Amino acid sequence: MALADSTKALYNAVIRKKLLPFCKALRIDNLNEKFTDHMDGFGGFLRDKKVSAHTIQSYLTITKLLFTFHGHHIKHTYKIPRQDKQAFDLKHEKRWFSGEDIAKCKTYMFKVNHI
Repeated sequence: MALADSTKALYNAVIRKKLLPFCKALRIDNLNEKFTDHMDGFGGFLRDKKVSAHTIQSYLTITKLLFTFHGHHIKHTYKIPRQDKQAFDLKHEKRWFSGEDIAKCKTYMFKVNHI
């Protein structure tokens, strides 16, 4: 399956600007299945660079796709921390609703038999 040029550019940027500096910092010179042991470290490296949790999740997925493409299967799951999920949700709620609207929704008392 062919990838769009924009997708290729994104993957390239993640590899060159994030993955390779991480590998260089830890002196990782062999990228194979054993990189699984470094996925949490890579996530921490990205977090230290002030990358959002959702972006970290995307970058780790891209990294796993790279390894899969080269025949190395990386088993790793990145769970977005609850506080990051809440901050993300609040950020997007504020795009459409005022603080007053959000408070009303969160404190609304539904009827017992609501559908």
